[in-house]
Amino acid sequence: MVGDDSEPEQIPLVLSDTVPDHIVQRFEDELEDGGKLVLGATADILPDGNFGTQWLLAGAKKLWVVTSNGDDGHEKATEWPTDRITKAEVISNVGASSLIADIDGDQIELVRFSGYQRRTFHRVAKHLESLGKGETSKPISQDDRKRKYCESCNRLLPEVGGICPACLKRGKVLIRLLSYLRPHRLKATVMVMLMGAVAMMELMPTYLTTKVLIDDLLQRGDVSSLTLIPHLLTVEVSEYGWSRPMWLGLLVLTILGVRLSLIGLNVLQGRLGAALGLGVTRDIRASLYNHLQRLSLSYYDKMRVGTLMSRVLSDAASVNHFLIDGVPWVGIMLLRLVGIGALLFLLDPVLAIFSLVTTPLVALLSRKYYRKVRSLFHRVSSRSARLSGTVNDALGGIRVVKAFGQEDQEIDKFAFHNDAVYDAGLIAGQTEANYFPWIGFLVTSGAFVVYYLGGRNVIMGTMTIGTMMAFIGYLMQFYAPVRWLTRINSWVTREMAAAERIFEVLDSQSEVEDSRNGKQLTEIEGAVTLEDVVFGYDPLRKVLKNVSIDIKPGEMVGLVGRSGAGKTTIINMICRFYDPQEGRVTVDGMNLKDVSVKSWHSNLGIVSQESFLFHGTISDNIAYAKSDAGREEIIQAARAANSHNFVMRFPDGYDTLVGERGVRLSGGERQRIAIARAILHNPKVLILDEATSSLDTETEQLIQEALARLVENRTVFAIAHRLSTLTNASRLLVIDDGKVVEFGSHHELMEKEGIYANLVNAQQELSAIQAVG
Repeated sequence: MVGDDSEPEQIPLVLSDTVPDHIVQRFEDELEDGGKLVLGATADILPDGNFGTQWLLAGAKKLWVVTSNGDDGHEKATEWPTDRITKAEVISNVGASSLIADIDGDQIELVRFSGYQRRTFHRVAKHLESLGKGETSKPISQDDRKRKYCESCNRLLPEVGGICPACLKRGKVLIRLLSYLRPHRLKATVMVMLMGAVAMMELMPTYLTTKVLIDDLLQRGDVSSLTLIPHLLTVEVSEYGWSRPMWLGLLVLTILGVRLSLIGLNVLQGRLGAALGLGVTRDIRASLYNHLQRLSLSYYDKMRVGTLMSRVLSDAASVNHFLIDGVPWVGIMLLRLVGIGALLFLLDPVLAIFSLVTTPLVALLSRKYYRKVRSLFHRVSSRSARLSGTVNDALGGIRVVKAFGQEDQEIDKFAFHNDAVYDAGLIAGQTEANYFPWIGFLVTSGAFVVYYLGGRNVIMGTMTIGTMMAFIGYLMQFYAPVRWLTRINSWVTREMAAAERIFEVLDSQSEVEDSRNGKQLTEIEGAVTLEDVVFGYDPLRKVLKNVSIDIKPGEMVGLVGRSGAGKTTIINMICRFYDPQEGRVTVDGMNLKDVSVKSWHSNLGIVSQESFLFHGTISDNIAYAKSDAGREEIIQAARAANSHNFVMRFPDGYDTLVGERGVRLSGGERQRIAIARAILHNPKVLILDEATSSLDTETEQLIQEALARLVENRTVFAIAHRLSTLTNASRLLVIDDGKVVEFGSHHELMEKEGIYANLVNAQQELSAIQAVG
């Protein structure tokens, strides 16, 4: 498809790149005033139900559906005016779906397509409605499903929604990772200087123990000169008159001094490297955790907790290993390679060339190997993340596992993922084992040439024994980092993949953006309004459909409807856990999008069916929303929530540890702690989500008394399946299929004899049956 960037009033939308160029050109020629097509998509089923190709094209004023005619090679086109479209929607049928449009009051099937293309044509329908209203065509957000294939190279991703190893830009990731060194630049500078000093000093002992020792001390009758750098620096020492044993002693002391100095430098480098690496990792882990705290709930709808834990812990640990052990070691290896290479050429340029002749071949094979195995190591990482998620799910839901006797099933599930990690690691490890011995041989094969040519030169008298021994010693030292560097591709890729996964989370955008200049709410009255709110967790499947309600300050509103009708979604809109796709939510007339999220939540309290308690004391959990609360405030809140008596029955009272998720407390006790927490928080708007469900009569009575104190002088939204608990509500909001179907007091709705009255009568009949039973 073709778009004109010079016309900002029409943003071209390309939904499919399979529309042939000649068709695009043909219908753009039919547009008035040289206009451009703004919509294009390909359907894969013909009107007769057989597989075939149709194209839907649209400009600002015209719509075409083009059918390929395989018999004569021509295309048949049907045309409609876009300004006559009043509605467009996707209808799902058995075996195929259809795009239906209302044009001039008639329902017309435009195209048919398989289920694979449903999401595409949901977007097409949205755009057709916009064109029918004469609105500017705007791109709709891309498919928010987890990606299975790389968007760049179309390879299958090793982890759904993850990164593609083939397209991983290691250089960019490394630069970004090293940017975390800025706050530690002094330590980093000293670290680089230490690395250089260590690399250079490590070269000295070999030269001193071979070239200087053999040629200058052992093979000469007297010591007249010492060659400190071959062909470059020779020092005349005959004037000192020292004997050879004295020079030998000085040489040994020098070597000892170098070794001791290296120990000191390595200690400093190790200590500094640990501080530097751990500091950077701490910063990355803090950034990651802080960002996770600020992401909206929609992000967690798509990600497993175990996977995110793996990012914070395992991947951050990999980065730590890379920075502490990897980067310094790579730096030293590279510096040693440069230094040793220079010494080899100074000692004998011809031998140096022959000894390094296999290096280009090694580099070529290493690159080929890297391309082969990088996906294998990514597979190991992704399967390890799935294993972590499985363990997190099983241990987090261990009570459910025990209750249903599903230990064996969880063991089998763990074994499956554990075996998958083993299989992936085995393939990667064996591939690595098959490769590196041969690479090691190729790396060192140049030494055979050196043995022959160097030995011949010594026999012929053109090279000293000390020079040859020094050359061979440095050559062995040169091969060690070369062999190691042949593994650097796979190693760096693994570590960079861990860093990239971290950055992938850090780059995730919250769908609920806090306004930069958001209004700070201090005291509010609590008037809440929803104006034509449209929302769907999947943007193409609406849960709320043009919901409008107006709640006065201090009013208690009960939300009624079957499961899945949209009650909790309305609460999510009010809490601003999600933003509506259309319409707006206001508090005291202010759009929540223009209000600071934190200040809004400071005026909001929630008591849900599953009251979550953190691992800590009862006091800590009550004071969670007000950390500076004194013990007396906590006790007053507990008394108001009918919690004080049962708390004092524990030996440690308010210092009692509640256990993981409050496991040491009963459901009713956890609920009353949650109510005490809300009372201490003192919100102006209160959400009660099934706050009294699944409780015995006595406990429910205690909670109802606590709630009666809590709701005073607050705007309250209450969800309850037992309608008898909502009779005291000011008004009841009846939701059905994402729409408000009834709104009024209990008595008003009963007189209407509508959905609410039917629900009440059904529950009363059920209660009567249960009472008889």
